[in-house]
Amino acid sequence: MTRYLSILFFLLLTGLSFGQRDRILPNQGGNAATGDTLIIVGEDTLSNDVYAYSLDDLSTKTYFNDTTLFDFEEYEISRLQDVQFFHLGNPGSASAPLFWNQQYNDRFNLGFNQHQLYKLQDSGIRFYQIEKPYSDVYFSPGASQASFRAKAILARDFAHGVKVSLRYNRINSESIYPSSEVRHTNFHLGMYQRIDSSRWAYSVNFLSNSNYEDIYGGLTNQEQLYILGGDARSTLDIRLPDVYTYSLSRDYSARAYYFIKDEEENKSYFQLRMGQERSRYKFINEDITPQDTAVFGESRIVSELGMRRPIQHVRSSVQGAYHIENKRFRNRYWFRYALNQVSSDLTNRGISEIVAGTENAFQWKGLELNLDGFFGTTYGAVLLDFYPKASYEIDGVGALDFGFRIHTEPSGYQWNNLEITFVELENKDAFTISSQEIYGSLAIPEVGLKARVSSYAGQNIPVLDTTGTSATPISIAYLQVDIQEDFKYKWFHFDNQFVTQLGSNSVYSMPQFYTRHKLYLVGKLFHALNFQSGISADFAPAYSVPAYSPLYTAFYDSKEDPSRVYYRLDVFASIKVQGFRFFAKYEHLNGLWNEEVLFQVADYPQLDGRFRLGISWTLRD
Repeated sequence: MTRYLSILFFLLLTGLSFGQRDRILPNQGGNAATGDTLIIVGEDTLSNDVYAYSLDDLSTKTYFNDTTLFDFEEYEISRLQDVQFFHLGNPGSASAPLFWNQQYNDRFNLGFNQHQLYKLQDSGIRFYQIEKPYSDVYFSPGASQASFRAKAILARDFAHGVKVSLRYNRINSESIYPSSEVRHTNFHLGMYQRIDSSRWAYSVNFLSNSNYEDIYGGLTNQEQLYILGGDARSTLDIRLPDVYTYSLSRDYSARAYYFIKDEEENKSYFQLRMGQERSRYKFINEDITPQDTAVFGESRIVSELGMRRPIQHVRSSVQGAYHIENKRFRNRYWFRYALNQVSSDLTNRGISEIVAGTENAFQWKGLELNLDGFFGTTYGAVLLDFYPKASYEIDGVGALDFGFRIHTEPSGYQWNNLEITFVELENKDAFTISSQEIYGSLAIPEVGLKARVSSYAGQNIPVLDTTGTSATPISIAYLQVDIQEDFKYKWFHFDNQFVTQLGSNSVYSMPQFYTRHKLYLVGKLFHALNFQSGISADFAPAYSVPAYSPLYTAFYDSKEDPSRVYYRLDVFASIKVQGFRFFAKYEHLNGLWNEEVLFQVADYPQLDGRFRLGISWTLRD
């Protein structure tokens, strides 16, 4: 015990790192799987000549942040988000946010979104403008030799305006519990070229996402964890041996551009995108036959439709768009047609979608007005999204923005006539989800304050009942408050976040509030070594632990007794010398003095405390 405390104090007392914290932006249009951190202005001599741009927005430059390591020490993608995520114990396992968060879709959606957090989307593809070849590689080992996370970005500009980009991300996680494993891989390879002495440009891309999870169904008896101890967890009895989900998607696309105007800050052009995405989803229990039953929670579900039956989804689409981009305006008008072919050995159905949308932004002296939205139809239901917002920024003082969102889409959880959910759900056809959201936020960088208040109301939201065996559309309403305060004085930094959500009919009984804190020391050593170290803490009061249904790949309210107070402590240290970065981290430090097993999800105990290392290297030649 004394040895561990000595390590903690050493990390806190010797920490010196960056003297300047950069202003960061989220990865627009992407997600956590990309691993990108973008900043408004470049401040690092290694990265201020490397900027990324979206294939749908060729004018806006976003610089890579190669200076700040605040997110570098994080191994779990789910913890890179603003709010803690529930997951099944392993990094990369099925995840859901601690508070309610609806996913908005602008197309036909099958509903298998349990690994959406770890996927790279077409909208998240980035290309790079660079003077020298750019590459960044990352590796972090996990709890065993078979567990690791690896990332790589390779970018190079060739002659005649050819830009090539390659991105790879792999999560491999093996638990100490029997039959529990996660393997996620996403890969992108693409090329963009502006043809010399011509108004034409083109881009071709290949994108692959593979998500595999051996679920094991949870533990049959949690008390064994306390009787046998941690060394015997590999022998524990589990609920569903040899049960796993698998999804694979491969997206092939080509874009053509025709420029009407092509000045540095004044562009107008047409874009045509053609693509095909081929995906496959499977839920398998090797021991189940069509006449057998499987135990999920406390209920038995007849597997008469055959749980080993894979679902095939082929989506062919064509999309046209017209762009206007200059100092004052950024407008995009688009139209898309897609045909979705969904099939199994029992069905083959074609589902078409027709959607048109607009994105409009006007900027003038710190004022920005946005009017975005789309309208269309798929499977006889209406797709609608209207998302206006306004923001005002006083340079060096603060920013204020507010807006609202109205959204409708067909449910992706009850395509029972396609037999995608594997069980009949009261013989209902797909129904329409609708929601309304109003929000406002305030940011004052000088004092490190960010605050956001949002009000949400949703109708026909499909959620599982308390047994986890049937999806029922319900209404949900909440008021959420998110306050963040970053205090900084010389080498001392103290970041705090407080989130609370008051609502009704939530998917699961959420905690009354959630807080995250990070205390760290920053500075430089020897005028060249950027170094930081500190401790991060998460806290939530007692709440009813949710459960997870492997069959429906969804979390639901288990109505179990409230758990004890949840908290998690991590200590970390990281250094950077030019393009080389290194971190060390001890996760779940509280496990050193608290032997009680941590549960975020019923029957899925979290991993114990562990020490982790990682390296990243940026090369410029």
